[in-house]
Amino acid sequence: EAGQLAAAGGQPKTTIAALDKLDVLFGGASCKGRFAILEAVGRNKPKMDEGLAADLAEACLKALSAAIQTENTEIGSKLAAMAGTYATSAKSVDLAKRVQVHTAEIRQWVADAPLAAAAREKLAKSPDDAASCLTFGRFLCLARNDWTAGLPHLAKGSDAAVKAAAEADLQQPGDASRQLQLADLWFALAEKETVKAYQGGFKRRAAFWYTRAAPGLQAVDKLRAETRQESIVA
Repeated sequence: EAGQLAAAGGQPKTTIAALDKLDVLFGGASCKGRFAILEAVGRNKPKMDEGLAADLAEACLKALSAAIQTENTEIGSKLAAMAGTYATSAKSVDLAKRVQVHTAEIRQWVADAPLAAAAREKLAKSPDDAASCLTFGRFLCLARNDWTAGLPHLAKGSDAAVKAAAEADLQQPGDASRQLQLADLWFALAEKETVKAYQGGFKRRAAFWYTRAAPGLQAVDKLRAETRQESIVA
């Protein structure tokens, strides 16, 4: 409600702050509510400076995560389009690139949702079906960014390389050398991934482990981890 009032009153900075406050107090507004608020800002402030446009694009990407987690494909698609509009106004190449990546992932998520639903139904009857484990695990990890739920499925899946990486990930390696090896596995899978929209998901998992490994590495290994981590679009 505070965000809607701020948007209606032409106070976009207050709107963004209100959304962030809702995150802290209540775990976030609904993705539909976030979309309505962010759309109202654009409607009430058609001309905005680049800094504000960038803030709003970031807010759209944040709301997009909530839409993915609740499987709201309609609102997710609208938020991705809105983020693109705000990113264009922000005139930021880096932000535009990030929005482009996430928009492609949303489109793939929408396309793969029926396949994932079918795989989930089959797993309810045959929990160890390797092909269904792979399909559903890929959807959870790469489309919904839910690695906690998805990794166990990938570890039982039919792709040997993905299975090996998932098994290693589930072991939660604590030493830097094994963390680096695991990051390299995910990075290699990203390079081989044929669905372009899902390359980013593998790379972000690699970045997660490169970030953990880097403080304990030295020389060439440390440089590789830091360079790859910095090159990955968040």
